[in-house]
Amino acid sequence: MTSDHRDEKTCNSKQRRDSSRYSVLCFEQVERLYNFMEQEIAIHGLGGCPPVRLTLKDWVQRVRTRLEADGVPVRDVRLNGGGASYIIGMDPYHTYNDLDLLFGVDLSSRDTVDIIRRAVLECLHSFLIEQQRDADEKTEETSSETEQDAQAKRPLPQQLQMVEAYVSKQARIEHADRWFLLSLGSQDGLTVELKFVDHMRRQFEFTVDSFQIILDSLITFYKVQPSSSSISERFYPTVVAEAASGCFEEAFGHLRRREICTRCPEQIRGGGLLKYCKLLVDGYLPAQGLDVPHLEKYMCSRFFIDFPDARQQRVKIQSYLAAHFPPADAQLRTLYLQILADVVCNSTVCLMQQERRSALYLISELLSQTYFEAEAAAAAAAAAAATSTGVALEPFNSADWVIDQVFYGTQLFPSVSCLGSIAGTVYTTTSAGCSTTTPPLVTACQLTASE
Repeated sequence: MTSDHRDEKTCNSKQRRDSSRYSVLCFEQVERLYNFMEQEIAIHGLGGCPPVRLTLKDWVQRVRTRLEADGVPVRDVRLNGGGASYIIGMDPYHTYNDLDLLFGVDLSSRDTVDIIRRAVLECLHSFLIEQQRDADEKTEETSSETEQDAQAKRPLPQQLQMVEAYVSKQARIEHADRWFLLSLGSQDGLTVELKFVDHMRRQFEFTVDSFQIILDSLITFYKVQPSSSSISERFYPTVVAEAASGCFEEAFGHLRRREICTRCPEQIRGGGLLKYCKLLVDGYLPAQGLDVPHLEKYMCSRFFIDFPDARQQRVKIQSYLAAHFPPADAQLRTLYLQILADVVCNSTVCLMQQERRSALYLISELLSQTYFEAEAAAAAAAAAAATSTGVALEPFNSADWVIDQVFYGTQLFPSVSCLGSIAGTVYTTTSAGCSTTTPPLVTACQLTASE
């Protein structure tokens, strides 16, 4: 076989592999995506800031327009993670805890990250200003302001500092990978994560969350269609999705059958351990043929390499609990921590005995904390219900106290004296048995245990 034939065969096999990564969404999936982008979401800030209400449709278009106006070209925009799985799986019971948006950009210049961060904050500030104007019932003069005039008014630096209260997390990676993460929203509400990617070797943890929906065709559709019209089975955009795991059909099968499958978990930051336990809580099972002990061993090894001390482990686990489990759902939190403890107990071959005990003690401590918080919440709810129904407990009157028992002896071996119903007689219970004696006059000093 000549070299030309070998090159042609290699090229064809590569094209087949690339084509297996992509799939065109059907009308039902596009319709669900269209409604998903039109749905209003709220981004909550810290310190009592009012929530910013917007739609993903407006948010994606505004961020992309602002970036390109500031000299940052955008290759494509993608919906990633749980949101994409929600669209593709068509499962009405599938839930997502955050919205992941990927913007393909060039981050070779260090100044680009600062430009991106400022552009995102300016877009968030513009939504906040529009929301305040609508709430204040703007005057006719304000409503006649053109969109170009509004875009020309850039927020002041002190105003951007106020908007930073909506930024919950940001990270910048510049080694083998190159990307920038900006997370908006508090952990108590929905989190919108904007990831600006130059290149990233690993973009998924498990096959069920490896889907990426390319939104460029939908954004173009928004620009050309009238605002009052909607899509129909005869008129809708062609939307393409990609499975970052490599095979769309395989990943889609795992999603529909609720199966857990991944490859090279040691390449994932944190090993995918916390996500793996979350999938088990959600009812997912390991795919057929998956070496579960081998998988769990590598996940635990990478987790304790990335988070070596107890403080980092506590912060990571607590932040994951806050982002994926509501505080009121103590039962799911408890189940999650129990599954995590079982996996750590059986798969931590990389840890010394003391480190392993420390990790298990941390999880048991979080379990106790979850239990006590649930008990406190239940008690508060019961008290509130009693107050609302008019049921109240009478205060305890100390004047009604009656001496029931008198303790004698040492702290280690006390003897109990029980006051009987016959006046002047005390039935004393000791290790020798029960005897009847005539008691002395009982005073306050005699109620304490004598040494």
